[in-house]
Amino acid sequence: MKVRIDISKKESEGRIELLLSSKVRVGSCVVSMYANSGVFINKAHLVPDYKEITNEEGDVIKTVFLGYHINEYKSKRIKSDDIIEAVNKSQELNNLLDHINVMWESADKTSLNKGWLADIVDRYRFPEKYAPKVENKDIYSLFVEYIDNSDFSEGFKRGNMVVIRAAYRWEQYRRATDTKDFHIDIDTLTNEDIDDFRNYLKAEKQLEMEYPKVFAKIVKNYPECIATDKTSIGDRSGNYVDVFLKKFRAFFSWLRKEKKVTTNTPFEGFKFDGEQYGTPFFLSLQERDLLYHSEMTTAHLEKQKDIFVFQCCVGCRVSDLMTLTSANITPDGVLIYSPIKTYKDGKEQTIARVPLSKTAKELISKYEGIDRKGRLFPFTNSIQYNVDIKKVLKEAGITRLVPIRETMTGKTELRPINEVASSHMARRTFVANLYRETPDPNIISVMSGHVQGSRSFERYRAITDDITRALIEKQEDKL
Repeated sequence: MKVRIDISKKESEGRIELLLSSKVRVGSCVVSMYANSGVFINKAHLVPDYKEITNEEGDVIKTVFLGYHINEYKSKRIKSDDIIEAVNKSQELNNLLDHINVMWESADKTSLNKGWLADIVDRYRFPEKYAPKVENKDIYSLFVEYIDNSDFSEGFKRGNMVVIRAAYRWEQYRRATDTKDFHIDIDTLTNEDIDDFRNYLKAEKQLEMEYPKVFAKIVKNYPECIATDKTSIGDRSGNYVDVFLKKFRAFFSWLRKEKKVTTNTPFEGFKFDGEQYGTPFFLSLQERDLLYHSEMTTAHLEKQKDIFVFQCCVGCRVSDLMTLTSANITPDGVLIYSPIKTYKDGKEQTIARVPLSKTAKELISKYEGIDRKGRLFPFTNSIQYNVDIKKVLKEAGITRLVPIRETMTGKTELRPINEVASSHMARRTFVANLYRETPDPNIISVMSGHVQGSRSFERYRAITDDITRALIEKQEDKL
């Protein structure tokens, strides 16, 4: 391919840029191509090229200008920096022309256009512009992308951010105390790393106490995308650690299946400790009715007692309880609502349908029209509500001992039920007492709003001595 060298009309600091041009035939057409070479040189080092056209007698009848070339000063001793620069520029230009000719040899001559030469030169001069984009594999920015593109509830998103900050602290702790070049690489993380992360999560609070300066520095230097003002690190139970790791596993599943930035499966074959729960405790129907008929020492506790008894009668979560209005009740006395937690967790939306008992109807009637927001009850806030539940049970004399599993040690101890009660005990009370009437989980889940196959649903139902005794008695009756 013949390339003509011309000069730009513009000068910069005594140097001019060499311009490239060429004419090639594409089919029946001639295509003119131009490009800036990016080679700047002192004009004094340029040598014009001419071609003489002669007649049959050998007389010169025309001189044609062919362009320039750079004087390489091969026949002279090089003494000045200026001449050294000229020789270097000549080599730079020749390298470019050689590249153009190589690309010309492999070019599709049937589809060339006037931009071909400029494109070849630009790719030669600025290869970084055309390099394949390397997918961002920074785990922290990827995790934020994972959260931002999810349908998680705001609370669930915050919970996930806690996980990635813990992962950052683990990474930095290892760098500070063990492996200085360690970093969490989504392509190379292994089963052994995940196991080390688990052990770290279990011991993090103790490690913070042993290395206060290390952790003080770590929590002040979170990557910007996961930064937070919170610096405290709390104790974690084995259950909590399992939850952390399962959220981390979900993130890696997204990286592999949806984001498609890695094929690594660090959780493949990994064995979780398994979430451990104590025996669920709840109020018997007799205790629930005792509470209902108990008088409280203040009007405030009376109201909180009534709300709790109503919750025991319908089994809804406190988040749903706070939103119920008369619009949720059908003319024939059925409470209907869509559990908030179910659709916020991205699960199939369910509808809970609870026929209202006599007690529930009495309580609704008692507080009808009192709440300014039009709700069934004048609810305050969930934190105070949980505090007051403990108080109303104590005032009603409901203080029997129940087995409680200590989350940190896994040991079981006996505690007064009023000291460990919360709003969620109302939901357990509802489900567990229904199980005494019918063992069919499908019937109960219609009223509780649990999705099919819910593991938490299995925890709520209690297999008591009464149930097992009834089964034995049924067997005896058949003999």
